[in-house]
Amino acid sequence: SLSITCIASAEYGTVWNANYEIQNSLAPTSAVADTGRPNFYFQFIDPENEEWEGRLFYAKYKMQVIGKNNYFYIDYRACNLCDFGDLYFTYDYFNDRFYYNNNNINGTTMYALELLCGDTVAAQTNCLEPYTPTITSVTPSVSGHPLISWSINDGSFIQKFILKRSVNGGSFVTVDNNISSDSRQKEDVDITWFGNNGNTVTVRYIVIAVNGSYNKESNQYTIYIDPEMQKIGIQKYDYLLNECYPNPFNPTTKIKYSIKEQGLVILKIFDILGRELATLVSELNSAGEYEIEFNADEYVLSSGVYLYQLRSGNFVQTKKFVLMK
Repeated sequence: SLSITCIASAEYGTVWNANYEIQNSLAPTSAVADTGRPNFYFQFIDPENEEWEGRLFYAKYKMQVIGKNNYFYIDYRACNLCDFGDLYFTYDYFNDRFYYNNNNINGTTMYALELLCGDTVAAQTNCLEPYTPTITSVTPSVSGHPLISWSINDGSFIQKFILKRSVNGGSFVTVDNNISSDSRQKEDVDITWFGNNGNTVTVRYIVIAVNGSYNKESNQYTIYIDPEMQKIGIQKYDYLLNECYPNPFNPTTKIKYSIKEQGLVILKIFDILGRELATLVSELNSAGEYEIEFNADEYVLSSGVYLYQLRSGNFVQTKKFVLMK
């Protein structure tokens, strides 16, 4: 008989803590089932204590047999899990295929709540906190209106997005309060790039990710519309330290940041105890967006959680990243 080991590895950035909040700093966890039978019985057990490991549930797992290529996902993220989380599935070793109820599930995502409890995912995940969206650009559309684009980390439960605008320093008003959770762009048809009676118009945008009672507001993105000089979207940058990518990483990752106005910029790396390890940037930067690559091998760092911090003027922001060797 064959001895087959299937690994359930948590996808980074899809892990929730006990309060159902997104965890950016948790490294992936895993559970292993070893069996000589083609019918796997997957049970999330702490191998040391042989007890149910609840924290393992709060993640999306990639299921893959060691030495094979195909996989599928099991999504256990929810706010009201069942009292059990075990799942049966069948694996065809020679053809590298996973089956659930005789259906090939290679490459698909299986939602454990629906499989085990019969509940819909939306009903069980509406109290989970979404990630914070980031407006990445505002450009002129083909019809001459601002086209707002944004991004958000994978693995975030979102019911909808809301787009808001402020003109010439006024209060923010809603452009659209029911943008699909799959959308990453929206055209603001009430604003034109030209024909503003010869006046320069300053427009600020924010995007809000909504899930249940949770709202996460993006950075403010400002454009200037100058009809006399026919300038299209001169951007005014905000201070922002982005999530690095990839994260976790080994050994390199890219760190992006933006500076609102010219000034001294300092970007440093610290360990989790706050001890300084490296200075990546210490120079005068003009307003704009920047990207720098960090190579952990240059500083002989071991696997673990580290901090990267941006300072410019009175602005200070710190984020976590994970080195996995």
